[in-house]
Amino acid sequence: MEPSEPMDDQYINAVKASELLRIGYKTMLRWIKAGRIQAIERRYDYDNAEFLIPLQEIERLRATLSMSQRELLTRFLKLELDAQGLASRLLHAEGQIFSLQSDLAQLHMLVFSHLGEPFEAVTQEGQQPETGTGAKRHQPEPTYPADRSLAEPPPGSARLTAFLREHGVATTTGLDHLVKAQIEPLLLDRGAKDKSRERWLTAEMQGRLVVFWDSASKRYVPCFDCPHYQATTEAPEDQEDQEDHKDNEDSQP
Repeated sequence: MEPSEPMDDQYINAVKASELLRIGYKTMLRWIKAGRIQAIERRYDYDNAEFLIPLQEIERLRATLSMSQRELLTRFLKLELDAQGLASRLLHAEGQIFSLQSDLAQLHMLVFSHLGEPFEAVTQEGQQPETGTGAKRHQPEPTYPADRSLAEPPPGSARLTAFLREHGVATTTGLDHLVKAQIEPLLLDRGAKDKSRERWLTAEMQGRLVVFWDSASKRYVPCFDCPHYQATTEAPEDQEDQEDHKDNEDSQP
């Protein structure tokens, strides 16, 4: 029952209540009309009136709003933790994908070394596959053990990942290029505790890879030593001429 003459010390008008509770005046009126806030209407004339809200109702609203803010803060913190967990899982998944790509490229190299170059590796660049049962690409004789495993790399060698990074080529892309160029990098043990191996390129392999990039129009960033094949390889005829010249010098009195 609305009191005929409400006492001002027990009620607060809607304007002041909205300021105390820090909510919009229109929101306050909408809640009053919806019955969510208990209020009485004091009408001065036909056009002028105001809503009066009891003090206990103000305290109830303050407690409700405070609880809502705590709930919102809790929900926000939970969402933030969920987002951090999702980011961590995504980072872990990216690492697994990169590892699988590296393993796949290495498996491709192993398959090529035992069975020969796959048909897709030849035709991917728009080239025609070799015909005939005896067709086989010439492979230079390796100057390292057959299992490509060494304790120390030969002089002028470079770690494969560092060489590719210096030339702006992704690791997975570089491994694919090695397969197509028929280059098998050296494998070096990381250490006694780590059973994995690192891939290294000799100076001759570096030159062959750059030759492949140039001949196949692959995109790479030349380094200071490029093109490596001019500084690391010599034609067989030049080597024979140098040996003959040396023999002639030795035969002179």
